[in-house]
Amino acid sequence: MLESEVPPGLRAWLGKDNCGADHWTGFLESIRDAVAQANRGQMMAALGSLATLLASVASDPWKAFDCSTAVASAASLAAQICDQSQAPLVAARVRQEMAVWSAFDYQMKGEEFIDNSPWPIQWAPHMQDILRSMHGLKQREVAAEPWRALPMRRALNEGFTVPDHARRLSIAVVSVCDYDAAVTPLAMLSWINKQAYGNRHGYTIKVYEKAPVFEDPLTPLLSEPISHRPAAWSKVDALLAALAEGEHEWVMWMFATLSSWILTLGWRMSSPPLSGQAVVEDKMICVHW
Repeated sequence: MLESEVPPGLRAWLGKDNCGADHWTGFLESIRDAVAQANRGQMMAALGSLATLLASVASDPWKAFDCSTAVASAASLAAQICDQSQAPLVAARVRQEMAVWSAFDYQMKGEEFIDNSPWPIQWAPHMQDILRSMHGLKQREVAAEPWRALPMRRALNEGFTVPDHARRLSIAVVSVCDYDAAVTPLAMLSWINKQAYGNRHGYTIKVYEKAPVFEDPLTPLLSEPISHRPAAWSKVDALLAALAEGEHEWVMWMFATLSSWILTLGWRMSSPPLSGQAVVEDKMICVHW
C-alpha cells in the first residue's frame, strides 16, 4: 500500500520506528527485570511487574502504538507466565489482547521489523501461541460443558437447561434505525415492538435514531466526516457504547428494520428454541402480515 493511500491518522506510524525513545528503553529494562523474576521462580511477582508495565502504556493508545511490538512482547511474556502458573484462561485472554498490538506493527512495519527487533517476540511463533492457546481454551470449555461442541439448536433440543443465574442476567438490546421519519415510520414501529418485548422481560432497549460514534482515545484518527461512513458500521459503535456503560452482562445487537421484528413476545433470550404450537402461531402471523 502506498503511503498516500493510508488514512492520514495512521501515517504517523507507517514504517516508522519510534521504539528508540527513552521511555521504551526503560520499558525494555523493566521487561528484563520481570524475566529475571520469573527465572528465579517468582512467577506472581513477575506477572505483577508486567501487569503494571502494560497498564502504564495501554491506557494511552497513542503512546502504546508508538512501539506496539514492545507492548506485545510484554503481554506475550505475561501469557507464558500464566501458562506456567496453570492459568490457561488468563493466558488466552492476554494473548487475545496482545494480538491487537502485534498485528498493528505487522501491518505498519512488517514481519521483519518484529523479528529483528530487540523485543523478546517473534511473529510466527507468537501467532502459533495464540492459536494454540485458544484451541486449548475451547477444549477445556467442551470438556466442562459438552453442549458447546454441538450446534446451538441441537444443544438446546437435546436437553440443555439454562442455569438459574442466566435467567437473571441483565441484558440490553441495541439497534440503530437511521431513517427519516418523514419518509417512513419504520423507526417508530420498530422501537414500539422492541420496547414492548423489553418491558415484558426486563430487558433494556436502546434504539439510536442517528448512527452513533463511540468516543475513545483513538477517535481523532477519524479523518473523514462521519456522514461519509455507511450507517451499517455504526452497529460496532452502538455495541461499544452499551458495553462501556457497564450496566449489562450481555448486549445483543438486533437490526431495527422490518427484518428483525419480534413476533413471539413471550419468548425469552434464555429460552429453548420455539417448537410445536408456537411455531405454527408464528407462521400464521407471518402469513397475515
